Amino acid sequence: HLSLGDAELNLATPYLAKHLEPGVLGLLDAELDATWHAAAADGKTAEALQLAVQRLAVRDFALKAAKQPPADATNSTNAERAAADMPRFKLLEITGAQLDLTARTGSVAKIALRAPSAMAHRDAQGQWMVQHWLKAAPVDSTTNPATPPPDAAPATGSAASPVVPAWQVALGELAIADGAFRLDDRSLTRPV
Repeated sequence: HLSLGDAELNLATPYLAKHLEPGVLGLLDAELDATWHAAAADGKTAEALQLAVQRLAVRDFALKAAKQPPADATNSTNAERAAADMPRFKLLEITGAQLDLTARTGSVAKIALRAPSAMAHRDAQGQWMVQHWLKAAPVDSTTNPATPPPDAAPATGSAASPVVPAWQVALGELAIADGAFRLDDRSLTRPV
């Protein structure tokens, strides 16, 4: 059993910084259980890993821009205003979730999102703001990019890896309250 209360999301910023430009703010509360069963030696019983989430809540979430926009908003560009208006929400709560990580199936009783606020911005070159947030994976200069890694399976032939089934998750209820969304699309002839 794992119980978390008031865990600060900004503690994950150094780990996320390799992949994501903005930082994260907010608090995490969680009550969950994990169960693992090893595969039987005789092969009659497969390995199983299950996760039960009684409650997972993220409170006062916000993405935090790495660079703060100018204090004078009247002289700022649309991109600077979009960066200042990063996505945020008051509460995201997931209750009654049962996940079978081995079978890739699950069910979620309820997802509730309260007071989400976001502005989607696309610049004149057609780049969405999210594209600027994601960092490119570092290139390993010691390997040839045309050569697959040694542990990569061949694309064809009998040694090809088995197809992994897609996740199947049932959702009982989705509730969104007090949300606000804005669109700023500068890629069109007549901006929206």
